[in-house]
Amino acid sequence: MGQLLAKKNIIGIIGGAGPDATELLYKNIIDLARTKYGAHRLEQYPSLLIGSFPVLQDINNDKELGQVVESLCDSADKLKVAGAKYLCFACNTHHLSIDVVREHVGLPFISMVDLVQNKIKNQGYKSVAIIGTSYTLNQALYAKPLKSLGVEIIELLPELAKKSHSIIGEALAGIPSGLTKEYINFINEVKNTAEFDALVLCCTEYSVLEDRRKLENNPIKLHIVDPLMELSLEIARIYYEDSS
Repeated sequence: MGQLLAKKNIIGIIGGAGPDATELLYKNIIDLARTKYGAHRLEQYPSLLIGSFPVLQDINNDKELGQVVESLCDSADKLKVAGAKYLCFACNTHHLSIDVVREHVGLPFISMVDLVQNKIKNQGYKSVAIIGTSYTLNQALYAKPLKSLGVEIIELLPELAKKSHSIIGEALAGIPSGLTKEYINFINEVKNTAEFDALVLCCTEYSVLEDRRKLENNPIKLHIVDPLMELSLEIARIYYEDSS
């Protein structure tokens, strides 16, 4: 790794939804560059294009959804012009529009949904619970493809689904003090309602809270599938290992 790496694997990240998750994604990638790929000089770190593109937080109708998709296509165009050869979303909800944006921009996308499917299949998990916003849960972003693999989806009780949405809203406002504890209590509530093999974090704000839980050394007895971490691993792998 002494030489400057070829720039053909430059990866564009469509971020900003939310900003804390985009920051964490970059931190994860840099940590992997150091610990897994031995980066210690400036020229050895990955070439990334990170765009922070704000969009509507809540979508209430088809018109607003169309505005978000148009914004995502425009964001993808900007990163393509800047030299990105791969694109990804640092947001789970954006994956509901991934086919449209991919067809529009004509670049390969790294999909968190695909990565989570692979993770669950490789780990042999037979049943999972999923936490996220009301919108992503209702759209079955992860539930539908996982069911196609034969994975049992444990549905959240209505009061827990409502609480899940509420915690994410708090996190988007800046991760207030005490929210990590609230997150831990919540996932333990989910764990105590049913038996399942793993919990899927279908919102990158949960990825931020999970990272903070680990930093604070708060243990839990539960297998966590974190899409943002899976994306971090795949971005680093593509940049350092994929010579295509």
